[in-house]
Amino acid sequence: MKKVGRNELCPCGSGKKYKKCCLQKEEEFNTFYRSITKSSNDLMIKYSRFVVGELGEQVLDEAVIDFFMGREEDQDRDNLLHEFGSLFWPWFFFCWTIDPVDLAFSELQENIPPDTTMAELYSQRKGDDLDKREQSVFSAMNRKPFTFLEIKDVSTDKGFYVQDMIAGSEFFVIDPELSKWVSQDDIIYAKPCNIDGHWVLIGVSETKVPPDRESRIVDLRTWLMGGYGEITEQLLWDNMMYTRDIYLEMYFDRFRLPPVDDVEEEGQEVAFRTVYYDIESPERAFEALYPLSGDYSREELLENAVYDPDGNLQEVEIPWSPGEEDEEEQEELIEEALFGMINIEGNTLSVECIREDRAEEIKHIIDSRLGSDASYRKTEVESIDEYMAEPDDLDDDEDF
Repeated sequence: MKKVGRNELCPCGSGKKYKKCCLQKEEEFNTFYRSITKSSNDLMIKYSRFVVGELGEQVLDEAVIDFFMGREEDQDRDNLLHEFGSLFWPWFFFCWTIDPVDLAFSELQENIPPDTTMAELYSQRKGDDLDKREQSVFSAMNRKPFTFLEIKDVSTDKGFYVQDMIAGSEFFVIDPELSKWVSQDDIIYAKPCNIDGHWVLIGVSETKVPPDRESRIVDLRTWLMGGYGEITEQLLWDNMMYTRDIYLEMYFDRFRLPPVDDVEEEGQEVAFRTVYYDIESPERAFEALYPLSGDYSREELLENAVYDPDGNLQEVEIPWSPGEEDEEEQEELIEEALFGMINIEGNTLSVECIREDRAEEIKHIIDSRLGSDASYRKTEVESIDEYMAEPDDLDDDEDF
């Protein structure tokens, strides 16, 4: 979106200059958003240190079992927490309470009171450590349920309107960054919280829910309506296990690749592969995929980006690098610690890589992060011999 100059007419249509109309409101809005983001991040850090330092690994093990509901078996715990971190940690700190039976038969009963969230336990022991804003964020986030949200309108870059698909309520969510990723009719799994009269999302799925899973959500709402008549926040809280089960089932069935067998990996054909997608928006594609770049920051990636005259992103490259859990992996024919190169050019997204499993993996990632914003077109395969072959002799009169 083109930036409005201070002395230009305000886009709200008032006829006044921007600096004398909506600029002040936007500055106040941005200050609030930055404050909430910083406070929530600071809280997460404090809670993490508290859990690891004073409660130990057993608490985390119990929470992982409860969160994944059996799907964590035969999986690497650290990889799962990295993959689902945006959902797991807010759930762990603000939603999870250890089952009373499990608590009674474990050593944890000496450290954790029954029916107590990790955030509540922290407040009981270290509440004086929280400033006023952190206390406000804690109160807004604690014991608030996750739910499914359908994006209804994204006409502003400050946020978007959503409808809670279970409760039926509608509200405006403040999130300038997330508004670049979502589109109308998208479905996301998230934890909405009202802080000082403003709705924000703390804990958001990095994967959009495919349209073919919408019926499961509607079925859950119908079941709750039939049994209770009115769906309250408390009812959502009491049945949050069902919403999480729907999301996890969708994710593990559709988007999560099984571990690659070492023997099969060694036997793969090495060839240059280019995966092509048609995309709705270069900006939304970039926002969804730039976290795949490893140590590169968003700003660093955009330094060499190309924009149109209106300031809209048109072309950008994203080096697809492994996460920390993959740092020991090495590619034989490309730069170490690089899985491939993601190229965004207008409405075309392409990814260059050299292994079949990488090509399949990036397709899963793109489908999960972009959803209906990306449509798979084709995958071109070129052998090493073809790639390295000398081009045919050009005609003498060919214009280079």
